Amino acid sequence: NTEYESLIIQSTPKCSSREDCDTKMEAANLWVSKNADYKIRSANSVLIETYAPREFKGDIIVSIAKESTGEKGNYAIVATMSCGNPSMFKGYNPMTSCKRNVYRDILKFNEFVNSY
Repeated sequence: NTEYESLIIQSTPKCSSREDCDTKMEAANLWVSKNADYKIRSANSVLIETYAPREFKGDIIVSIAKESTGEKGNYAIVATMSCGNPSMFKGYNPMTSCKRNVYRDILKFNEFVNSY
């Protein structure tokens, strides 16, 4: 959704030192623990992922990755959120197929990590 796209890109957390990146990934882990609909399946210094559902109910699935920005030593903490499509008869829409608006949740994640 273009309404949210530029806001998400502008607010994506960035880090340039190991200490700063570790702090931001700690904040990311805390946010996911408190806000994702599923438990954390895997977490380390570069990736946090939740379990995926067995049934699609519109609950939020989260993946957080520390990705290089292309500049040496600079990284972005990128959140990806989605949910299973509960209806086989309607197309997937991240704003209406999920119980929550995933774009808004990504913005909340970015704000939390940036202010940690």
